[in-house]
Amino acid sequence: MEFLIVRRLYARDHLDQVLATFGLILFFELLPGVLIAPYAGVVADRVNRRTVMVFGNAGMIGGALVVLLATMGDRVNVWTLYPALVITSVAAAFHAA
Repeated sequence: MEFLIVRRLYARDHLDQVLATFGLILFFELLPGVLIAPYAGVVADRVNRRTVMVFGNAGMIGGALVVLLATMGDRVNVWTLYPALVITSVAAAFHAA
């Protein structure tokens, strides 16, 4: 997913801005999942696994839809992408737990 976002941004901005944006995209996508993973494991142990996986899938689908809708237009607003990537990362941590 990151590649498609960066490719879309590359057509619009200069390379140095795209690299900084790519770094922020990776930061907002990877760090929340790493930080929430231990707590997601505890929740997955105490709650029905099927329920955790359903909510994890729903969060990942919701985040992916927000990213899709944010990148479909002519102008890509990266500040709308960051919360969607955080939601997707947290949902993926719960799904993997």
